Amino acid sequence: MEPVIRMQQIPADLTVRLLSEKVSLSAAWQEKIDAHWERLLAEGKTYTRGECFTVSDVVFEGERVEVLLKQTDYAHYLYTLHHKGELPADVAIRVMYAAALVETADGRLVFGEMGQQTGHPGRLQAIGGGLDFHDVEGDRLDLRGSLLRELEEELGLDGTDAAVVKSVAPLYFKGGGDYDFLVVLYKVTLHLSAEAFLVRHRAFEREVRARGEQPELSELILLPKDPQAVEAFLREDSRWRVDYLAPFLRVEAGLGTVD
Repeated sequence: MEPVIRMQQIPADLTVRLLSEKVSLSAAWQEKIDAHWERLLAEGKTYTRGECFTVSDVVFEGERVEVLLKQTDYAHYLYTLHHKGELPADVAIRVMYAAALVETADGRLVFGEMGQQTGHPGRLQAIGGGLDFHDVEGDRLDLRGSLLRELEEELGLDGTDAAVVKSVAPLYFKGGGDYDFLVVLYKVTLHLSAEAFLVRHRAFEREVRARGEQPELSELILLPKDPQAVEAFLREDSRWRVDYLAPFLRVEAGLGTVD
């Protein structure tokens, strides 16, 4: 049975807070995580073992939701991904992040396939990425700031440029799915047509390659925002996709509702 995705309207008051206490694993689990990390590096992966944050608790109080996080690292995250279903709940990491579908002025929904150099090679997903210390202000996490950074890194879009970006709006709060990760799903609406956006994006990709880097997205998908196109894409495209993508696309095309 496929894991159930839970999508609800964004809470009126959502706070994400980082606790001072870090994740503490047993020596046996830490050895397994370390060994897995070393194997990945030996295989030629060029990952950086930076910080990750895992959900410690979620407190619901009417319209108020507070998510409490603890610090761990990227090796712990990858171990969880690569050993799905094998880890007890107190060992598996459960991350939170922001992601966004981008919509062009002429009604194309933009998302992409992750490059082979990333932690999710070949996966279809909306724009977004993990939280890190750049997103911490005091003990609070800035999900909007994280999303704006990912827009810049993945698409070359400045989310504060009102001549290009019409709006950046949080819409849904997602739980459940493959790993029960928590995701705040945004909609980024552009003033640009699909054609104008692609011209800018191709120039951005050239700039990235000129720096000796690879774009995070190996392919962009611009999907017409209509029910027939969305259903045909989800039926015919067999690529691996992040768990929230199908329900998010369906809701945006008027094919579904959220709580």
